[in-house]
This record gives sequence, structure tokens and C-alpha cells, in this order.
Amino acid sequence: MGMIKVVGLVLHPRRDCGSAVDTIVNWAAERGVTVLGLPDEITRIACSAVPVPAEEMVERAGLLVSLGGDGTMLRTMRLVEGRKTPVLGVNVGRLGFLAEVDLPDLGEALSAIDEHRYTVESRTAVRTTLPASGQNAGTQNAGTQNAATQNAGTQGAGEHNAGKYSTGEHSTGEHSTGEHSTGEHSTGEHSTGEQSGGREVSAFNDVALVRVPGHGLAAVGIRVEGRSFVNYAADAVIVSTPTGSTAYSFSAGGPIVSPNVEALIVSAAAAHSSFNRSLVLDTTEQLALDVLPTSGRLAIEVDGIIEGYAEPGSRLEIRPVPAAAQVIRFGRTSFYERARRKLRVEGSAQVGSADPADAVVVDSFERQRYEVLLGGEVAGVLHYRRHGDRVELLHTEVDQAFSGRGLAGRLATAALDDARSRSTPVVATCPFVIGYLERHPEHTDIVTGPDAAQAGPEAAQAGPDAAHRA
Repeated sequence: MGMIKVVGLVLHPRRDCGSAVDTIVNWAAERGVTVLGLPDEITRIACSAVPVPAEEMVERAGLLVSLGGDGTMLRTMRLVEGRKTPVLGVNVGRLGFLAEVDLPDLGEALSAIDEHRYTVESRTAVRTTLPASGQNAGTQNAGTQNAATQNAGTQGAGEHNAGKYSTGEHSTGEHSTGEHSTGEHSTGEHSTGEQSGGREVSAFNDVALVRVPGHGLAAVGIRVEGRSFVNYAADAVIVSTPTGSTAYSFSAGGPIVSPNVEALIVSAAAAHSSFNRSLVLDTTEQLALDVLPTSGRLAIEVDGIIEGYAEPGSRLEIRPVPAAAQVIRFGRTSFYERARRKLRVEGSAQVGSADPADAVVVDSFERQRYEVLLGGEVAGVLHYRRHGDRVELLHTEVDQAFSGRGLAGRLATAALDDARSRSTPVVATCPFVIGYLERHPEHTDIVTGPDAAQAGPEAAQAGPDAAHRA
């Protein structure tokens, strides 16, 4: 393929990436391209990718493919920070912001890369140096030393997220619960052992100073160009990149900022101070956060992962890193379309009130998918592919805002009824549909094909999980 000889894969820690990996491995095999993966990730999938350490993968790969959601994409960007290696984000499972292609379009995307039909957009990161632990080094380190368990346990999954990312919209992947906390970042990228003080960390969404439950508020002074500008008293103070403007910053009332802008956004979540507006700074301006004497102890969250703590008196210098990562864009959907889809910009009140009984399923055959429409919006899709006289049901996705309303089942029923009305045999490779057929055996007479039989065992493992997701 001209340029790329080596492709590296980064996988979501739990979602089923098997079919996506197969697509990539087959594509690579036809072109003599080597596929590398991280040992603990690719051993979960039987495939011919070569396991190598993260440093070696980043060194050798001409393209990195992130398979998962937004957390996986953030982790991939942190791995290649500062390099020119482009990153392709593939959405596996729920609707994400940062991924460029959905699973069914992956083959087409790889061909486009072959033919150089894509553009690359750079993304700004933000870096800071974690404050040295000072006099209470002992306790500090004990706290930090295991950011992962800390995050997955008390802080991350429970207390924090409950209040903090309360919009629900992105508590599912964009920031916290799933994607981030539970080992998504266990690649060793930052288990350097030298503990938090003095260690540099990078974020592609945000760095946040967040109050620790049971301690006082986050009282933080914003210092611009060396001069104190304003003090916030809040639950958290967030410094976000434009990429992160639709994540935690957004739930704190910050603006939606195009990822093509080079800027940093400073926002306060649940501000208790009279000043509660966001600031937008140019990347050439110096920014520092001072933890004021009146502040409680604060957790330092980097892309949603707790990396250390700041005590009153600490100062964090925040440094933007323009063009820290390069992401592949095909120009199919713009950032704004994805933002509308994800944030339900046109007024969430009417979305929440749409009655699932009013859902309509349509066959959008030019896009090869059934769409379930609710309140005039696409709430979920079931992708299919025609093979001669048969139709293969590939992949079901329901937008998070509409999950739990039985829409995936509506899609499956409609697709199976449609096939029956046309006497078209069905091959089910979608884990949700396979689980659905187990629960609704009345449809199994139209299911056919060796493919269907072989999908059995893997479906058993994917079934409940897939059903739960949808």
C-alpha cells in the first residue's frame, strides 16, 4: 500500500473486538503489512497480530488503529503523543465522539487509507507536572501509587461519577465509568514507579482538579501570563482541550469548541463562587492553577484517571502541546454532526419524552442498515449485508440516550419480519441478534447457514453482555 508497512492495534479492555481485528488482519495479510498489538490485549483474541511492548509498537507502526470507544482513543493518542503516526479511531459498541468510523465501515476505511483518500487533523494535548508530595510524602505516595485501583474503586467509579458527570450522556464512556477507570490504562504507560511527584502527564481531553469527597471544596486560583486572574470555588476546576470540550467541560457548562481550534478551556464544575464562566485561552498564553489555602485536598484527574493529589499551596503549570497527535478523518461526518448526535443539541427535553411505542423501523438500504427512528431521530441501527439471496445481520448499535427502551429488540424483530416477508434466509453474526433468537425461537426457521451455526459458542459468551448493552 505505498507507505504503511506496520499497523499497531489498541483494543478496548472488555468489548468484543474480534471481528474488527479479523478485518484488519485479513486486509494486512493481502498487502504484506505486519500487525502489532499489546501482549495483554491481543492474547484475548485468536489472531495473527504480533505481541510487542507499547514502546516498540509505537516506534514501528506507521498507523495505529484504536478499537473501542472514546477512552481507548484517548489512550491511543497518549501512546503516540508527539509523533506523526496517524491514529484511526474505530467505534466498537456505543456511539463515541472521537472515533472516525463505525465497525461496519472499517473495510471501506482501510481501502480509503490504501488509496490515500483521507485527511489528517492534529489534536492539541495538555501537559502538567504532578506536584511533589512535599512534607507528607509518605501518605501522598501511598495514595497515588495505585491510581488504577483508586480510580476503579472508591473514587472513580462510585462517588465521583455519581455526582460529577451527572448528565449521564458521557458518564458512560467519554469520561468515566466504563472506558476509563477499570484498566483501560493498564498498558504500563505510566506505571513508572517513581510516584507522582515530578512526573509529567498528558491529556487529550482534560486535566481536572477535583475535590475529594469528605474534604473541602476546590478553591483554585487561575493565573494567566504570571498574574492572578480569578479564583474559583467549585467541585472541580477543569482545563480542557478542544477535543475534551464535549466531555467533562461540557457538563460543567463549558462551550463546544471545534477540535480545529488551538486553545485551552478553563471551567469550574458546580461553581460556588460568583464567577462561574469558562475562560478560553490561546495556546501561547501561560496558564497555572494555584491550589488556594482555603482549598481541600484535590485529586488530579488526567483524562478521567486519578494520577495524583494536590494540597493547598500546590501550583500546577499547564502546558498546551499543539499537534500532539494526528487523527485520520474521511470527512464523512463532521465534528458538529457527531456533537449533535451525541449531545442531542436540538433540545433534550423532547428526546427524553419520546415514547418507545412510537418508534418506527425503516430499511435504509442505501446505507445497508435498518434504522429505528424515535422523535424523528435515528436512535439505533442494525447493519446488514446482502449475499446473493441471503441477508447477514452484522451489528446492532443503540444510541446511549435511548438505551434500555427495548429498541434493539425492535430492530431485530423488524429485520427478521422483513426477511420473512421476502422469504430471504438470514445469517446472524450480530451477538445481540443471536441472543435475541435464543429468546425468540419463533424466528429461527428463517435463520440459515454454516455461519449461523459456528457463531453459536462465541455468541453464548457475547449474548448476555450484548443484550445488556443494547
